[in-house]
Amino acid sequence: MRYRPIVSGLFALVASSVLGCATPAPVVRLDPVSHNVFWISGRAAVKQEERGVRVAAAFEREMGTTLGVRVEIQNQTDRKLDIDPAEAFSFISCKGAAESSCAKETFVIDPEEMLAGLDQKASRERAQAANDDGALGGLVLLSAMADTASLASPHGGGAPLRTEGAVGAQQGTAASHDRGLGAIEAQRDMWSDEALRHSTVLPGASVGGQVFIPADKGVQYVWLKIRVGDRTFPFHFRMVAEDVSSNG
Repeated sequence: MRYRPIVSGLFALVASSVLGCATPAPVVRLDPVSHNVFWISGRAAVKQEERGVRVAAAFEREMGTTLGVRVEIQNQTDRKLDIDPAEAFSFISCKGAAESSCAKETFVIDPEEMLAGLDQKASRERAQAANDDGALGGLVLLSAMADTASLASPHGGGAPLRTEGAVGAQQGTAASHDRGLGAIEAQRDMWSDEALRHSTVLPGASVGGQVFIPADKGVQYVWLKIRVGDRTFPFHFRMVAEDVSSNG
């Protein structure tokens, strides 16, 4: 039985406060465990073939709390192939070499679900930006009225002006929402353009893209299973975490 991971947690930003200086997090990568490794532009890749379907996999990069594996599939059969990573690609994480140390088999992160979540997050961000702009815009008007009345009063000439502060708050909030929307759009571009998405591969054609799994701590080995029709291509990786010195 395979269980889909809860991807909504990937949208949450976790903030932690610690005493002293922050230290760089280790850099994590996946090294293939195979005797048939070949190198492409510095990446260690492994390929398999079964009944006219060729599949290659290579670790691409660590991205936040996920690890991206580049997967390429070539259709050399006489039939079209349906490639759906969310429903046919899975992984098993193991804390050691023994099978008893392995977690349950789980689907890879669904790019379509991630895109839908990002669209919802962007919609909420735009709505909040509009609400904040309306609220702070009203404060600008009220502050301007108060400043005008203060300056007109014979006893209020020395009162501090409020309009400049209100305008600054409005501009700062707008800039914050712009940064938030920009970050969401950058994530959306990644999931839309770089991730391997549901595709139909015609005879003689190929498809490629990144498949993402969580970068869980304490894991030593990962099995990535690529299913194409009734064919299963298992790829074995060793997870390596390299410490990063605080000094450049």
